[in-house]
Amino acid sequence: VLLGGGLGLWFFFGGSSSSVAHEHLPKGCDVVARTDFEGLLKVDAIKQHVLPVLDTKAKSGKDRGKLIKFLVTAKLNPKKDIREIAVCVAKVDPTNKKPDTLVIVGGHLVPGAVIKAIKEHAKAGTAKGVKIGGMPGVQITATPTAYIAQAKDGALLISNSLALIKAAGKTSSNHKSEYQ
Repeated sequence: VLLGGGLGLWFFFGGSSSSVAHEHLPKGCDVVARTDFEGLLKVDAIKQHVLPVLDTKAKSGKDRGKLIKFLVTAKLNPKKDIREIAVCVAKVDPTNKKPDTLVIVGGHLVPGAVIKAIKEHAKAGTAKGVKIGGMPGVQITATPTAYIAQAKDGALLISNSLALIKAAGKTSSNHKSEYQ
């Protein structure tokens, strides 16, 4: 979401890494989905109907100031920095009401910056700083518990499963061998 003060953030802060979300997909996913977020933003219907609504909400919403502070701390301009989103769902079974789910956000993200922003701007008592597989992370203390970590290349890993986040911490060729 493009914000007034956020336009120049990329040029001011720099220092991002380039990550490819699908290269973080771990083995063992029963369902995999991938979205070219950068390409999606170029679709005429999205540009004409969705982005203006999101921009208006971001510019005039009641939490506008909080959002701007978060994005500055995260060194993130979502429209420019997020390139791809991949999802892994594991342990899919009719008897399992809560399969393990992993969302991977890739693009030009500054390693550790989103985690820092979550720690600084989360409501008190809702996020606890943790290390996950050697990566900086947070545990969201709400129910159900969720975990967020950031890989060395900046990829953001969000899951209800510590095992999936740890497995996704490094890039691999699983996307070539398991998910074609």
